[in-house]
Amino acid sequence: MARTPAGPPAYDRVANDIRLRITTGDLNPGDQLPVESDLVDIYQVSRGTLREALRLLASEGLLETIRGRTGGTFVTQILPEDISRLLNDVLGLTVQGDSLSVSHLAEVRSLIEPPAAALAAGRAKYTSVAKLHDFLHPANQAEQYEFNWQWHREVMRLTDNPLIVALFEPVFHQLRGRFDRSREQKSTWDQILQEHLEITQMIENGDVSGVQIAMAKHLGYVNKTYLSLDKSANK
Repeated sequence: MARTPAGPPAYDRVANDIRLRITTGDLNPGDQLPVESDLVDIYQVSRGTLREALRLLASEGLLETIRGRTGGTFVTQILPEDISRLLNDVLGLTVQGDSLSVSHLAEVRSLIEPPAAALAAGRAKYTSVAKLHDFLHPANQAEQYEFNWQWHREVMRLTDNPLIVALFEPVFHQLRGRFDRSREQKSTWDQILQEHLEITQMIENGDVSGVQIAMAKHLGYVNKTYLSLDKSANK
């Protein structure tokens, strides 16, 4: 006789329901959940099961428990940096499991950065882009790696859209950890720095259409380099 597949654990069912209420706006940041005894009655579970569900949601940054007479369990305010942290954790686990390749990450990056660069150029007259120049003249190889990251992050920051930064950072972070840097050539970095300079000038000049094309071309070049330096493909 075939076994009936087991359903999700009771704590997971409770957590899923509360999570859905938060993500759909039924529960908003700052809202307090009912007291423990009421939640036990609502979900018809034990106190241990309920507490496990609340711990899970707290670990995801969705709930916060405050002790004391005026305390309780509250829905937290999710900030862009929280989104970035959670996405980075999920991407890290997915990459380790070989479900995502360098090519997948590079494609997503190519969807984010060119239009973001255009947005940055369109808003250049309202903000200072001078900081981009700080990352165009690295003194050594180690600084070169760091400046590359900081330059791209600054372009994203110039969009004045924190969600773009939150989506970009985990993808770029995961890409950074996948390369065998020992095989990089100086000519590659010379070209990358030259393209960074050209894109910086386009952003300064507010060249919206030009910078989107230039960033797409730049990423096409570096993505080919990334594929050739992919650790997993060269084991």
